[in-house]
Amino acid sequence: AQNASYMPEERVTHVNDTKVKLYRENGSAVQVTSKSARLHMEGDSISKAELDGDVRVGLDNSIELRTELAVYSLEERKFEAPEDVQILGEGFEVRGLGLEFDIEKQIVKLDRQVYSYFSTQAQIPSDVSNARN
Repeated sequence: AQNASYMPEERVTHVNDTKVKLYRENGSAVQVTSKSARLHMEGDSISKAELDGDVRVGLDNSIELRTELAVYSLEERKFEAPEDVQILGEGFEVRGLGLEFDIEKQIVKLDRQVYSYFSTQAQIPSDVSNARN
């Protein structure tokens, strides 16, 4: 982060220019960036992160989720985004409202107003193709 401030009475740390790397059980990384984040603490650990402003979640350097507001639960290992979401990859784009993304099971759900575009050159991300085998 660029800078951080801790509010002990709320047990929240506010950080700016957030850059986080999460690791899945299989060892692959998930890159997360946002303009700011509120990290909710439980004891010495972070229980959830509220991400705000230009939120980007990068998977396997081949797919990226973009939104303006998202919440990540460390216990459930899931992202939720209530607003507009874009999912971009080589040769494809999926947009919708209301995202739920389980980083371990690699399952993405969009609630409503889903739009998708796939070109003939669309590439299936390697994480997705490995999950099907």
